[in-house]
Amino acid sequence: MAKFEDLNSNLIEVIMKLTESQDLCKLLYYQDDKPLRKPDIDNTYKTLFMKNIFPIPKIPSASTEKESYLTILLDEIRIGTKNIGFKNTVLCFNVMCHVDKWMMDGSLRPYAIMSEIDKLFNNQKVVGIGKVQFEKCKLIAVNEKYYGYRMEYLVCDFS
Repeated sequence: MAKFEDLNSNLIEVIMKLTESQDLCKLLYYQDDKPLRKPDIDNTYKTLFMKNIFPIPKIPSASTEKESYLTILLDEIRIGTKNIGFKNTVLCFNVMCHVDKWMMDGSLRPYAIMSEIDKLFNNQKVVGIGKVQFEKCKLIAVNEKYYGYRMEYLVCDFS
């Protein structure tokens, strides 16, 4: 039976998978209009964890910093429908970008970030979590300077 104590390691596993994508990391780290042309980031986990990628419901401040953030949360945890020995949950990604950083050279930053996340997770099996399937996405207004999207993926029978 899946235990709540496993949630910590499951979230870290998701963050490790996210930080394996140089394109995703560049979109979060570099705030100019051509982030994908920037050099690769050394030690992406150490560079971005708790700075741009958070396993907590962080809300960016309306300070003078203009950043992009990603929060990862497990939500709606419930008994599995196929096997009551496992729990189902929703893996949530909150993509939040300062309004001045939405525009990039030929695209919008939140959509580019969402595309990279979807490549990594949609219909993929994440070890320790199970198969992840896209459910929905909705616009979020974080504060007067930060807007973005909440992406939700169903995780069925995770362990």
